[in-house]
Amino acid sequence: SLSLDHYDLVLPSIQPTDFGAYRCIASNGLVRQSPVAYVTEFQRPKISIHPSTSRIDIERGRSIDFQCQIENVNNDDQYQ
Repeated sequence: SLSLDHYDLVLPSIQPTDFGAYRCIASNGLVRQSPVAYVTEFQRPKISIHPSTSRIDIERGRSIDFQCQIENVNNDDQYQ
């Protein structure tokens, strides 16, 4: 649902049907402007760290290796 409040376009609860381009057309009789704003979906990447235990005990001076894997769920999403 959309509402117009004090020259602001308010999208109170974004849904997939709200994604797309929005254009604001303003005119004062001499000049007409119509900038475009894009609303696109952003999904956080999935991150996994191995070993996946919540606690690892290690002696001072020793080293440990972690393997991190990052997966972007939707590569074509972007903000403009």
